[in-house]
Amino acid sequence: MRSELFQNRNFTWYLAGNTISLHGQWMHRVALGWLTWQLTASELWIGIIAATEFMPTMFLSPLFGVMADRFDRRVMALASAAISTILAVLLAGFTALDMMNIRILWCLVFTLGLINAIFQPVRMSIIPSLVKKEHLTPAVAFQSISFNVSRFVGPALAGPIIAFWGLATAFALNAISYLALIAVLLFVRFKTTRSGSKQNNFLADFGAGIRYTAQHATIGPQLMLVGVNSTLGRGIVPSMLPAFAGAIFVGDSTVLATLTSVSGAGAIIGGFWLSKERSTLRLQTVTHWSLVFTGVLLSVLGFTESYPVGIAVVAALGFTISLSGIGSTSMIQTAVAEEMRGRVLSFWGVLALAAPAFGTLLIGAAASYIGLSRTTSICGFLCVLLALLLLRRITTRKQDVSAPTKTKEEPIRPGTTN
Repeated sequence: MRSELFQNRNFTWYLAGNTISLHGQWMHRVALGWLTWQLTASELWIGIIAATEFMPTMFLSPLFGVMADRFDRRVMALASAAISTILAVLLAGFTALDMMNIRILWCLVFTLGLINAIFQPVRMSIIPSLVKKEHLTPAVAFQSISFNVSRFVGPALAGPIIAFWGLATAFALNAISYLALIAVLLFVRFKTTRSGSKQNNFLADFGAGIRYTAQHATIGPQLMLVGVNSTLGRGIVPSMLPAFAGAIFVGDSTVLATLTSVSGAGAIIGGFWLSKERSTLRLQTVTHWSLVFTGVLLSVLGFTESYPVGIAVVAALGFTISLSGIGSTSMIQTAVAEEMRGRVLSFWGVLALAAPAFGTLLIGAAASYIGLSRTTSICGFLCVLLALLLLRRITTRKQDVSAPTKTKEEPIRPGTTN
């Protein structure tokens, strides 16, 4: 199946261009975290900047998800990428001219967050427009692998780039990387660039998306798991790694790049593993229990001050967080009906992209009062507790659904609801 997937030139070119762009974005994120630390030396400000970039996604992405179902996704993607390029150039310019301060940084990051809120549901909706239905699950897995490869390579490049050429160079390279994405979007052919939504009323479309998501037997429970994984797991790894690098392991940008890279390496391994998985039942099991192990590992990270142990634990966290995140995303992408894809994936974006920023903000505020190590251990305990409660709830719900019919459980099909 993998060989057939990569014979699809449209998918291969898009994956390559998107991967280059993601490399630039991860260099941007490492540079952004380190710039914030240099300007403030504050865990709280790291949380504020992270929240600023992703908070618009939390509040506005569901509305833009309706647009992704109604309008041309290629045009929306091109416009978003072009504006993001301009913002990256401004970040590079202010930093190179030594004119950057935390207020200017906040304004630029907030604007970038608005553009990301538009682009997120569009980006996630593009893959199904490039591949056959039977190739969707491995395509989603490889999209996630691409994301996590960039988490490995991007920070690995960012460390020496920042050390030898400065933060402005990292921001400038992010601007250049967007050009690869723009070129690919102009080149590839889409099967469809919009869903063909029949509703004329914008709010009616929005409400239909909420009802569909809440009532769906697969999508609703998986979004709850995504929320826990994103807020408590990704709220720390990778978002709080600048604070771990500077405060716990007393290192520089090279230490930060190492921690971020090993977490990406663990995530890559998890992505390749799940790309071979076809059983929905096993995928659900892996998704649920990897979240439990994420909580255990967070508790361990909170108790250690050893840099070698920290590297090992962060790598393992990259693996478990990736398993849970990719597993949930694959099940959601496979189950959702095409006419609802933009809206459902916008809700996914709120939890997968904005929730880590919200979690980082709360974690940063708590760390300012009780310390980063203690806060991380508490997050680990809460992650285990919530994961087990959700697992019990999902199991009970599955039994309640299947009990009246006494029929054998069937594979999940797109559009299936309670």
